[in-house]
Amino acid sequence: ALTRILRPFITVMKEAPIIPRRKIGFQAHVGKEFSGAFLIIMLILLTFTLVLPGPNLIYPRVFDHAYSPVTIAAGSMPLKPGGTVTDWLYTLTWMRNNESVKVVAAWWDYGYWITIIGNKTTLADNGTLNMTQIEYIAWMFLSTEDNATSILKQFESPIQGPVTHVAIFITFYFDPNKQQRETDVGWGEESKWRWMARISERLTGRSDAAYGNSTLGTDWYDSDGDGQRASDGSEDVSNNLGQSTVIYKMMQYIKYDVNSQLGDYTQMSETSINQFEQHFTLVYTSYRDSQTAYSYYYGVVGIFEVKY
Repeated sequence: ALTRILRPFITVMKEAPIIPRRKIGFQAHVGKEFSGAFLIIMLILLTFTLVLPGPNLIYPRVFDHAYSPVTIAAGSMPLKPGGTVTDWLYTLTWMRNNESVKVVAAWWDYGYWITIIGNKTTLADNGTLNMTQIEYIAWMFLSTEDNATSILKQFESPIQGPVTHVAIFITFYFDPNKQQRETDVGWGEESKWRWMARISERLTGRSDAAYGNSTLGTDWYDSDGDGQRASDGSEDVSNNLGQSTVIYKMMQYIKYDVNSQLGDYTQMSETSINQFEQHFTLVYTSYRDSQTAYSYYYGVVGIFEVKY
């Protein structure tokens, strides 16, 4: 891009002076002074962008960019950990080595990883152009268990077979030193469910606001059932419709699995749990293998087996 932008100005700088024989019909073009000034401005901008250190940095920004990990090595979280975040890598390894996993339904973000590293078929990936396919996946996540399995059943084919598992990803913050209850961060499905709602609105007839009066995907949990957010923003305002969805219950199941060590706060009733377990079973969470926080941030992948 820089080459394309700068090439005409460099060409002007290299031109020999042209003395026109006639002034009639002569059209002036960008002069060397303007070209030189433009090149100096670009040099200054590049210096600020790449050479000078940014806030709270010692080294030039270009070094800081070079040391930023690829997305999967950061666990699909926008942070720069001291080491590799292994949650997705452990999950994909488990997936690849587990023969019972055939076809995986997941949000399109993780499709390439599941296909290439997990070596499993997935319903959508970063290159899926079939918008209807993504709409149905979003609809599945925002449906009840019965409707979700019916939607997944439609993806069965003679070659690939039925969808055998569903994968989701959640992120939360927990500081044991402060004994603070886990709070959703918004880098996983606890925030992406809003896009699922917006994308599937044509099929469901519901906007994202219909599932809860939240502003950041954290509003899935209401500790005292009063439907109000606390002053510190720790409580959620999801409604009965939001709490009836498969994505909500899957996130609660993963939290329950994680909180077996950190403290349980699942809000699902026994009736809801029994209904859910008739259709989906939690068979793996990356927290069982990783259990590692990065500046008190956790990213956990959960795999559910589908029961038809």
